[in-house]
Amino acid sequence: MSDYSCGAYGGIDRKTGDMYLLSMSRGKRQWGDQKKQIIGLALAESVGGTIGIETAAAFEIAEIELKAALNGRVMVRGYKPAKDKVTRANPWLALLDAGKFHMVRGAWNQDFTQEVEQFPNGLHDDQVDAVSLLWEMARKRQALRVA
Repeated sequence: MSDYSCGAYGGIDRKTGDMYLLSMSRGKRQWGDQKKQIIGLALAESVGGTIGIETAAAFEIAEIELKAALNGRVMVRGYKPAKDKVTRANPWLALLDAGKFHMVRGAWNQDFTQEVEQFPNGLHDDQVDAVSLLWEMARKRQALRVA
């Protein structure tokens, strides 16, 4: 089964260290449709902010295309994973175990929760990857939108 394209939106409370997941965009889309989705969400939620995109495999071109399309209205940062998926997810999964991970109620909650419960042995891990990138960006005090 092909992977999903996912985008996580949230952040970390600097005083308490709690992480908040405000929304999740998830779908099986071709790049052209996904690019439109990212641009629409970035402009609606992150004007003046930063979005991150995982640039593994062939997605380095995605960073270039998004930078051109957003034309400075939103900063685009590419992230090439240096560690495996489990290692990248462990910091925010530890917050979840400690009761310091919170998410806004939404139609996406059940799919997200199921994926996290099955990670790393489930069929999909795309939402986990999106939250891992969100955690990395928020930890570095960068913007809170991840594509």
